[in-house]
Amino acid sequence: MTGKRLAVFAVGAKPPSDKVTETVRSHNIDRPLFYLQGAYDHSVMKPVDRLLCSMLQRSFEKKPEAERTEWEQAMVACGKNRGGWRDRAALEPLADWAKAEKETEKRPETFGFGAFFHLNPVRCSG
Repeated sequence: MTGKRLAVFAVGAKPPSDKVTETVRSHNIDRPLFYLQGAYDHSVMKPVDRLLCSMLQRSFEKKPEAERTEWEQAMVACGKNRGGWRDRAALEPLADWAKAEKETEKRPETFGFGAFFHLNPVRCSG
């Protein structure tokens, strides 16, 4: 990828936070990083991921409702259904970066994106 300007965007069900960003960055990512909250769909997960998410949901269900965080409550509410938080506004920082990079690039054909998907869903809405 010599000569290309790359950004990394990660997509997951977790809400954006410094902890999530640092987890993704810990995979030796030294490029501009953008994390986008995506969707949760129990039916399309691999068996091991379904098992892990089901275990996580059960652990949240055992907590008193008053002690659950907002995302823990959303995960419980979702159960085995689908949920998502796709928001076009969340793409704005990535689009702004791409526009700024393209404006400074003399040869647009050398411009590109790289992607890393962080697949550790832990939040869902009912």
